[in-house]
Amino acid sequence: SKNKERLCPSPSSDTPTAPPYGTGDLGGSARRKNATRETTSTLKTWLYEHRKNPYPTKGEKIMLSRPGGSLLEAPS
Repeated sequence: SKNKERLCPSPSSDTPTAPPYGTGDLGGSARRKNATRETTSTLKTWLYEHRKNPYPTKGEKIMLSRPGGSLLEAPS
């Protein structure tokens, strides 16, 4: 074991490195907002009603993504 090859060479001074976790700047205004109780309630209601097949259609995804999206569906 004279001259062991390094499997992962150490980064050189010109290799960019990522900032430590949680310190990255996301442009200031791109802050994550917490979900409201109304939003989570809407999603939980939909999930409960569709528990046998919890995969929303494209239209349901759009409806669920709207702020204050209503779960009332038009009569068919």
